[in-house]
Amino acid sequence: MYEKFYKLQCKPFALTPDPRFIYLSDQHAQGLATLEYAILNDAGITLLTGEVGAGKTMLTRRLLEGLDDSCEIGVLTNTQREFRDILPWVLRAFHQPVNPGEDSVGTYERLIAFLEKTFEQGRRVLLMIDEGQNLDEQALEELRLLSNLNVGSNMQLQLILVGQPELLKMLKQPRLRSLAQRIAVEHQIAPLSFDETREYISHRLKVAGCPFPIFDSLAFAAIFYHSRGIPRLINTICDLALAFGYGQGRRVIGPGIIGDVVHSKNLSLHHLEEIPRPEEADRIHNELRESAGYDICLFEELQPANGTPARERSA
Repeated sequence: MYEKFYKLQCKPFALTPDPRFIYLSDQHAQGLATLEYAILNDAGITLLTGEVGAGKTMLTRRLLEGLDDSCEIGVLTNTQREFRDILPWVLRAFHQPVNPGEDSVGTYERLIAFLEKTFEQGRRVLLMIDEGQNLDEQALEELRLLSNLNVGSNMQLQLILVGQPELLKMLKQPRLRSLAQRIAVEHQIAPLSFDETREYISHRLKVAGCPFPIFDSLAFAAIFYHSRGIPRLINTICDLALAFGYGQGRRVIGPGIIGDVVHSKNLSLHHLEEIPRPEEADRIHNELRESAGYDICLFEELQPANGTPARERSA
């Protein structure tokens, strides 16, 4: 809708993952390097956590795309609280047949046979479990038992457990300390900083063929303040801001339009109240109140003592 107006070749802030738009901040690059290190150095269990929309899926996809045929990969994404008897799900993840009515002993033996055969071929076996926060304690304990398949120096099965911060809280419980102690490598993805947020937005616009600046400096600050630097929420705000800007005929988007977006997105942004706002966001907000005379929380010009707006804006 707005692509032609802003002379874009495609939508730069679509919520669906697109490898063309991958932006690796320093911490995302470190996370990718950590995952690669874990695989190459035979880490038994690796933990990757981050807030919803922080970029976990992007990192894991980039990781899997970089692995060659020497690695047999299985992915479990349909985790849930009632997840029980994990062995059949593991076999399915590796495209192994599951025999109806087979008891757990038979399933276990077939998994062992698969792992041993793959190991003898000189190939790694990697199982990635996404949305790990949906698993209950029993399912997590079953994952710990899977790690018992690794005997001595023979690493037959590597696990990468991916989830939201709730997963990290679960693993800190005393009842799960045995599993936590087996986590060899872990990385937590933090939200983007202000500079990274600005670079992230500019990078996606550049990839989309943007020929001129669209967001002004106060808009960048407002996006960071209200998204808390979470990439998916940055995309949500920026995409709708372009639509609002197009509707208002504005080539340059200022904080006023960001305010319209934030006020219209109560449903998707309300959960951020539970996430502490970065100190950097509050610092930037206070600096802008003093230097630019603009409140990016209230989206309004501040009136100095003489009653004249500190800065006249068109957006």
